[in-house]
Amino acid sequence: MVVVITLICSVILALMDAGWSRVTDWLYGL
Repeated sequence: MVVVITLICSVILALMDAGWSRVTDWLYGL
């Protein structure tokens, strides 16, 4: 169970990082 939780958390963090990088790239594009 602990492994599953850590995997889900890592995936969520990776998605958040990707989303923030896209937002910052869009803001810099303006």
